[in-house]
Amino acid sequence: MDLARVASHILETNRAARDHARLAAEHAVLNDSAPMGLYATNAAGQCIRVNTRWMEIYGQTIEESLGDGWTNCLDPSDRARVWQSWNETVATGTPFDQEFRVLRPDGSARIVRSVARRVEDGAGQVTGLFGVAEDVTQLRDQARRLEAKRDRLNLITQATGVATIEWNEATKELHPSLEWAAMTGQTMADFEGMTSDQLIDWVHPDDRQRVLESRGRASLLPSGEFSVEFRKKHAAGRWIWVLMRARIVTRTAEGKPEWVFASQVDVSERRLTEEKIHQSERLLSKMGEVAGVGGWNLDLETMVLTWTDETKKIHGMATSFQPDVAQARHYIEMFRMHTLPGTAWVDTERRRIFLDDMTDED
Repeated sequence: MDLARVASHILETNRAARDHARLAAEHAVLNDSAPMGLYATNAAGQCIRVNTRWMEIYGQTIEESLGDGWTNCLDPSDRARVWQSWNETVATGTPFDQEFRVLRPDGSARIVRSVARRVEDGAGQVTGLFGVAEDVTQLRDQARRLEAKRDRLNLITQATGVATIEWNEATKELHPSLEWAAMTGQTMADFEGMTSDQLIDWVHPDDRQRVLESRGRASLLPSGEFSVEFRKKHAAGRWIWVLMRARIVTRTAEGKPEWVFASQVDVSERRLTEEKIHQSERLLSKMGEVAGVGGWNLDLETMVLTWTDETKKIHGMATSFQPDVAQARHYIEMFRMHTLPGTAWVDTERRRIFLDDMTDED
């Protein structure tokens, strides 16, 4: 019986040794294939083990990393801060979480985020620290480039008066710029808790359907772009005219709109000017009709010539007639030869100068 128990004990010991060796081998494979740097220390905070990825990040060998050797590659401007935080973790057990730069032997620098926690045995005794190190250089570079782009965009929006906003059609979250809020007399606090669905509430009731239809059509277009001009409520209670240009930036896997980016410009002054021009045109047309005097307008940029209804009437043309410059010259030549029946033109020095200018071939 004693021999049997001894044999059984030997078999169990061998089996346990094999299991331990297998687990150790699996742990080693997992340790070295991990995408992040892993490290362990003793209770005094001295480094006793690192994995392959850790060495790649820090540019150190195992021997160089042991003890306090890992601090030798820290950027001098970061070393004091990191070392102080590390000692506090070792002494008090507070979690270690620091971001710092390491200088590698090849002259390159990497930005590393290192996080470590205490490890205790079954009796609650601290046996050391176990930590994870991640190379965040690319992430920080991308963040800096993004921040630089945002700064440039802010300068552009401030210089041009363009306001911007982005919203998510799926989650309904929205992120307006300061200019977007200020354009309607709001603050960023006014948008806290607001969803993208509530943006339509600020649109004039007579314009809402047109705005919604523009957004709906854009969702069906490959470009996802739309542009719409509408009235928007100002916090002061008045209405302003805005021109909004938007584009669907990303879509869901099902092809539905996700993130939308939009810019907005206050065009109230232009709309007011256009309305004044239209009022003047209507007034001149009415005055011409009453007085029997015709009028015209020539856009020097587009060379588009417009006759009032009374001018068309004077020349015996239909109200739908719109002459080009060549046709206008023809009528002027006819006028020089003889006065057309029913005209109300007066032969004055101003008229002579006008005719000479209009028919000048240069």
